[in-house]
Amino acid sequence: MQPKFYIRLNSDSSAARQTGLRTLRIAEAGAEGVSSEMLMGELAAAVVGCRVIVIVPATELLLMSATVPSRNRQRILSAVPYLLEDQLASDVEQLHFVIDEPDAAGQVATVVVEHQKMQGWLELLRMHGVEPHMIVADLCCLPVTDQPEWTLLLEGETALISTGRNQGFAVDVDNLVVMLRSALRASGKGAGAPEQLRLLSAGAGDDLALIEQLSEFDLVVSHEEEAVDALALLAQGLDEKQTLNLLQGQYSRRDQVGKLLRPWRAAAAMLAALLLISGGMTVVDYFKLSSEQTALKKHIEATYLAACPGAKRIVNPEAQMKQCLKKLRGGEGGSDEGLLTMLSSVGDALKSANGLQLQRISYRHGQLDMALAIADIQGLDQLKQRIIKESGLQVEILSATARGNLVEARLQLKGKGA
Repeated sequence: MQPKFYIRLNSDSSAARQTGLRTLRIAEAGAEGVSSEMLMGELAAAVVGCRVIVIVPATELLLMSATVPSRNRQRILSAVPYLLEDQLASDVEQLHFVIDEPDAAGQVATVVVEHQKMQGWLELLRMHGVEPHMIVADLCCLPVTDQPEWTLLLEGETALISTGRNQGFAVDVDNLVVMLRSALRASGKGAGAPEQLRLLSAGAGDDLALIEQLSEFDLVVSHEEEAVDALALLAQGLDEKQTLNLLQGQYSRRDQVGKLLRPWRAAAAMLAALLLISGGMTVVDYFKLSSEQTALKKHIEATYLAACPGAKRIVNPEAQMKQCLKKLRGGEGGSDEGLLTMLSSVGDALKSANGLQLQRISYRHGQLDMALAIADIQGLDQLKQRIIKESGLQVEILSATARGNLVEARLQLKGKGA
């Protein structure tokens, strides 16, 4: 089993840089250890080969809950920030939200922390060669039982009260009784109401005076007189499957993405090979088509010279062919452009029209009637404008009727002088 290395960050990161942090290394599952002080500069060597779990103070974040009607995680994650927005002092865009699974009543436990705070913790750790696997709130690591019991941990001037998995609050000791009274009133006689309060102390203090203050509540106070090692207690109470890990969303570890992609490496290699083969075939097709285009151009020029033997200089074979055909027909133009000439002048516009289906055409007395189906009215209007622009013909939309997903229309094309 991979050893676990616990690091507990303080509220004051700048002080941690100068002094040290409480750390704990556990080599085997179920083993207990004693935390020790370690300088920041020693962390990089100490965490090698370990699963690194960083515990941050609950005083730097918020533990909240919201009621959501959905069970879809993505929808819950999108909705929770705005459901809690009125209770937050900062804009939701400045905050990082981590959600738990909704309980039977639709309540979703949520940890809210500022992006700036998250980035500061990660910067401090990475600066000293530490890439954490988990970042969790100390309050979320307090032991939780199936009994109607709350846990209270006293550490100096701070009290952590766990009211359930990923639920509770941190408060200074002077305001503990007031906050506890409010929390008990809010829990009422519901399923979350406690019958017992487990009191733990991480240092020397006047616990008896506090127990006397707690006597006003209808609770059985279970007091452990011996001081506990706070970090060891938190490490023992941490349930990695249920405790909310702050390294989610944009802060998730890159190796987690690697684990998800690892089964697809073979498929990705095959895809890369196919893309390489496809690219090679595209290059071959490009040169082949370029050669065919050159041959086609020479054939067009040869056809033009054969039809118009008097031509000497070829600039634009298509335009010159049109002029030559006019001369061969005796110079007729004006109102009677001729069917072939009309079709030639509108061919590019018809080919470029999106979703166009040409149904029938008729030509009589210098005017060309076309029945067609096209994607929409806008496309029909664009087709009309392009024909006018490129051919100089007069275009009139005789009718346009929407049928299903298409527009059926009749167009009439005339020469300039018609």
